Amino acid sequence: MESGKMYVSDKRDRLGRPIIINRKTKHRPADDRLQLKLLAYNMEKAVASMGPQEKGCFAGAVDKFQGEEQHNPDGQWLWILDLKHWSRKSSPPMSVTKETAKMLTHHYPERLGDLFIINAPGIFRFFWKLMQPFVDERTRKKIHFTSGDKMKELLLQYIEPENLEEEFGGQHVYNYSVDYEK
Repeated sequence: MESGKMYVSDKRDRLGRPIIINRKTKHRPADDRLQLKLLAYNMEKAVASMGPQEKGCFAGAVDKFQGEEQHNPDGQWLWILDLKHWSRKSSPPMSVTKETAKMLTHHYPERLGDLFIINAPGIFRFFWKLMQPFVDERTRKKIHFTSGDKMKELLLQYIEPENLEEEFGGQHVYNYSVDYEK
């Protein structure tokens, strides 16, 4: 948790959804099993940041997030997965990857609003092309690969400039702190 590898941003996207940031460059290979705990922690934190209607309690309610009304009736989140400097050497074992997919599928179904995979090495796009036919069309439409100048343009369609971190082309200055997590 101290590395800032994954966290729920203190901002929301244009639809009022929590923004989850995941930077694979900060992955430490020695912590593969802890990755699952960190994932669960952040998923629960994203859900906890949602209002009652987003958690499935009732429809039509309005949530207050940092003093502003937020509407997110589907209880979904936006996820930014930054793969800059990713290498096979620093990636988790396949068993952890499978457990991650299993956790997301079984415990957080339909929570994904949009996933932006940014700065992905070519191998990811290659495997995505192979896997696409086996992925539900609704899910496929939620997954966006982007990098460079197109990244900023695409992300700003979903996130206001003041809510998008500078690193991704926005104006929000976010300094990750473990104290924030407490």
